Amino acid sequence: GSYAGSFHYTKHSRADANKTHYGVMHYNTRPTHDFRGWYATDMFAGLAANVIRNHADDAARNRTAGMSSSPLFLTVFFNAPHSPIQPGWYGHRFTGAPSAYGGYRRRGYLGMMLGLDTAVRRIVNALKSSGLWSNTLLVFSSDNGGFPGTAMNYPLRGGKGKYYEGGCRVPMFAYHPGWHRRGGYRSNALVHLV
Repeated sequence: GSYAGSFHYTKHSRADANKTHYGVMHYNTRPTHDFRGWYATDMFAGLAANVIRNHADDAARNRTAGMSSSPLFLTVFFNAPHSPIQPGWYGHRFTGAPSAYGGYRRRGYLGMMLGLDTAVRRIVNALKSSGLWSNTLLVFSSDNGGFPGTAMNYPLRGGKGKYYEGGCRVPMFAYHPGWHRRGGYRSNALVHLV
């Protein structure tokens, strides 16, 4: 992942005040350029899917050998839809006039959200195809509210960087495949994740 708050989604670099680009992508704590050219959201999803498949393969080998397998804890921190607004090929889905989507930045933001949705679906599909889905707890959350002018936080006041609800109240859900058989559970309680 990246140690920077924002970076170019395919170059995986960040420009400093002198417009000099430097690499910010790391793999297993080491700087890397191996993934340059990949759209970052797709790259994170692909790497997570590989971890899931490898874990399932290891678990199958352990079962065959009569050994128990260890659980998998996987955390994926997507950068999308953080600035810079770079939707990659997902932006082509929104081809109408920018005004139809609320402007150029909003149209790019929607493309980035489509990429994020696709990436989460890819991870869920990897869990399902690996046979791990039935015993998975999936938690999805954001770190802050959307940036005003790009994201819509309405009816909440404020956005990213503000202490109003629009800046710190974010969507979050937890899902386990067995919950829907019991009718599910919905709570409006305050949840704090660290």
